[in-house]
Amino acid sequence: MTYPLLLGLVAFFELETLAYLAVNGIASRLRSVPLFTPADRILPALPRSLWLYLSFFPYCFLATFNVGSLRRTGRLLSCVALEALVSYRSYLKFPSSYPRQPIHDADPGLDEAWHALHEADLPANTFPSVHVGHAFLLALALSHHLSRQRSDALLLWASLITASTLTTKQHYLIDLAGGVVAAEAIVTHVYEPWEEGRLDWRAARDELERLLERLDAMARAPERSVLKSEEGRHHFLEQGRLLARLLTQGGTLLDLLTAPLPGARRLFREFEAAVQGLSDGRLVAYLRENEGDLRQALQLLFQLEAPPPSAPAPVGAQVGPR
Repeated sequence: MTYPLLLGLVAFFELETLAYLAVNGIASRLRSVPLFTPADRILPALPRSLWLYLSFFPYCFLATFNVGSLRRTGRLLSCVALEALVSYRSYLKFPSSYPRQPIHDADPGLDEAWHALHEADLPANTFPSVHVGHAFLLALALSHHLSRQRSDALLLWASLITASTLTTKQHYLIDLAGGVVAAEAIVTHVYEPWEEGRLDWRAARDELERLLERLDAMARAPERSVLKSEEGRHHFLEQGRLLARLLTQGGTLLDLLTAPLPGARRLFREFEAAVQGLSDGRLVAYLRENEGDLRQALQLLFQLEAPPPSAPAPVGAQVGPR
């Protein structure tokens, strides 16, 4: 069932992406609702955090690829689709655009990735953030089925993706809060009762509080958390290599499935190439190098308020509204 499951996931996420882009095109033409707050000025743009932001796509594949049963996979994807529909409704009811300025980096590959992102994804579809909503929905839902270390690794990854929506200047702070609220509500009131066959709101609330306590602890020390989650990291690296091999052997059917989205095959090829060189050492080195800025982003996310800036942002580093 591995290859048919892969094709099903490709079809599902491609359909969702096409729906997202369609709503994005409509929302970008509507009058923008102001969502900017002073807290959105605190963090400068961090160009290299784009890799964390783009890791959202393999994150979704890896999280849903091997969850134990087709029935559970179907329930999980149904909840992802529900969360997407809730978000799309808000995009059209409260359209908002994040003002962008060009970001240039000395690394040609990174510069090209920024250009491709801004070209494909118009600066609409902000509240709530689908990146945050999907990431936390999958992490919270799967925490019931994974080992503690794998669950910690997934929750940390979701936290870093969430922080990257701030440091790539793709979202307002309120967009992140909206994504978390949507994810929690759907996991608590849809996924958990569906899995258990009954609704016990007290038990669901207590479990969610325990998960958020763990998430807070991870957010305060992302580097220490990832260093302790070796078994979780190894699991997702192995799953990534398996996906890369399947994508390499995709054949005509995969080409047909990805034809409506021109950038899909290129994204798969880049994933295939990147995952071969990805290792624990490179992952930890990347997080250690960016740990200070990501820690600040995570603290801002969970405090939902603006701490006083320690120093002025470098000239040209901030791309948010002035």
